[in-house]
Amino acid sequence: MKETDHRFVPERIDTSQPTLFPLTYEDLCSQAEVTHSELSAWRALGLLSFDPAPGTRFEPAHVAEAQFLAGLMRSGLPQAFITQLLATLIKPYSYHPFTTAYSFVLRRWIGVAQKYDQEEVVDEYLCGLEEEQNIERLVELLQDIAGRIGGLATALQEGSRE
Repeated sequence: MKETDHRFVPERIDTSQPTLFPLTYEDLCSQAEVTHSELSAWRALGLLSFDPAPGTRFEPAHVAEAQFLAGLMRSGLPQAFITQLLATLIKPYSYHPFTTAYSFVLRRWIGVAQKYDQEEVVDEYLCGLEEEQNIERLVELLQDIAGRIGGLATALQEGSRE
């Protein structure tokens, strides 16, 4: 992996559009598995970007931020070192808590590559093209697949003759 490989950049939670179903304070604490005292302490340290007040409505990005900070703050690393690590990230710290990690070898934050089910990815892509009614691209793909099948069938036939 090259240090400049952009596939390994930490992923942030999209905050561009608010959720239709905001979370309650209780939902936030439950989903992020954090306590009020932890949230308050992180806010006092200037790490948490939002006010964790009961009665407030929260977004999934708030849950991610709380989970991300919880992982770091409970890691056992010294507070000064955690602050130094976080200084290299952009606030708010709404990074995906399950795919963002610090590489002590590279001395930087990285996004951990996820393994995807290829069939699901292809199906999702094709469904997207179908929803967009992008017939031209679907036909191009069909022709490409038909050509590949034809080439494979020819190769298999030639191989069986030998």
